[in-house]
Amino acid sequence: MDHARYDLGEGPCLDSLYAQRTVRLSDLGTDQRWPRFIGRARELGVGSMLAVQLYVDSQNLGVLNLMSQAGGRLRRRVRRQ
Repeated sequence: MDHARYDLGEGPCLDSLYAQRTVRLSDLGTDQRWPRFIGRARELGVGSMLAVQLYVDSQNLGVLNLMSQAGGRLRRRVRRQ
């Protein structure tokens, strides 16, 4: 997945990193925000994904990506801000 997002220059991880927000993809089968990234992620067996920015004070440390093979696994009620 790391190679896909950097090679394609798109995806939820990069959006989370640069926009400084949590990005949730409940079902990659229906999401249309990053078509090339999603196509590659689905080829690799990813069905849903959550990208969470990691930071301390104002220092950006990176992004934690959580993935599931099944779509529809990431619901709002389990997402905490």
